Amino acid sequence: MEQFFETLIDICINVAWRLLLALLVLLIGNIIIRFVLKRFGKSRASQKMDPTALSFIHSFLKIGMYAVLVICLVGILGVEMASIITVLAGFPLQFGRRPHAAHLPTVPYR
Repeated sequence: MEQFFETLIDICINVAWRLLLALLVLLIGNIIIRFVLKRFGKSRASQKMDPTALSFIHSFLKIGMYAVLVICLVGILGVEMASIITVLAGFPLQFGRRPHAAHLPTVPYR
């Protein structure tokens, strides 16, 4: 029974360190992302761009950087990268399917 509690305490300490590290990476990552986006908005190149393109690039950068941050956090918390890659690889397959069109009748070509 004593060995069980020692193992449990070791696991709890390990999880606590991982959570603390993940929280630290989250805070630093948010600061870096906000800094990069602010610098991008104030750069001379972005001031000469079309507002629609600027908005698109800003959103693309924001989503991309947050996606990298989430992948880093999940890796720190101990989820294997193979399962993350599998989930990410399945997204394009889902968008290519058309299950709602399976029940539609086909019209022959004339």
